[in-house]
Amino acid sequence: MYDFKNDYDKWCHYARRLHERNLVGQDLYCLTQSIIEKKAHREVARTRASRTKILEIGGGGGEHIVFEKNIKSHNYVVIDIEKDFLNIIKKQFDIITIAADGCELPFKADSFSTIISTSVFEHVTQLEKMLLEIKRILQKGGDLLVIVPTNGSLIIGVYKLLISYPFMFFNGIKKHNYIWNYLNINSFKRINALLHFHFLIASKRSIPFAIFPPFLSPLYFYHCRKQL
Repeated sequence: MYDFKNDYDKWCHYARRLHERNLVGQDLYCLTQSIIEKKAHREVARTRASRTKILEIGGGGGEHIVFEKNIKSHNYVVIDIEKDFLNIIKKQFDIITIAADGCELPFKADSFSTIISTSVFEHVTQLEKMLLEIKRILQKGGDLLVIVPTNGSLIIGVYKLLISYPFMFFNGIKKHNYIWNYLNINSFKRINALLHFHFLIASKRSIPFAIFPPFLSPLYFYHCRKQL
């Protein structure tokens, strides 16, 4: 009899290793992700947006923080639903970390000038609720900087078959497609539509090559703004 929980527990164990990439050695699966993700993180970090008060939603193991220059502990806050990931961040950075659900953000309205979220929206069951919360705590004219994988695209389909699924199998996960579909709830098309509905889009582009269409690009960058 198939045991989904056993597969999921194995994935969670491996995910922790993935998020420790700044602290420990990386395997091939992690390296293939990191090469492209570094380009995305640099894109976010160099985007012209206010850095007076920053919130990062879904900080993981601090993969993005290392690209933010001259951040100070009082103006950079990271939230994540997983306390284990926040502990990884605490080992590396002197910043505020809070265990919280992105759909119920524990902040007052207009608290942040910029909100950053990388490779998170595809996993959120109540994504529209989260976007409304982001709008609530983002200052008018504030910036939302987002990186999302192009789930449902040709390139992601190929990556799953050649890289993701073999490494999940290697780590003892029997039904890799079950775990993938359980974790990756929102398609790129749905995220794209919701961002356009709720925000002004200042710019958007494929990662790592801006000239490629989304179906040939693994990641996509959005620079969104809250309307004045």
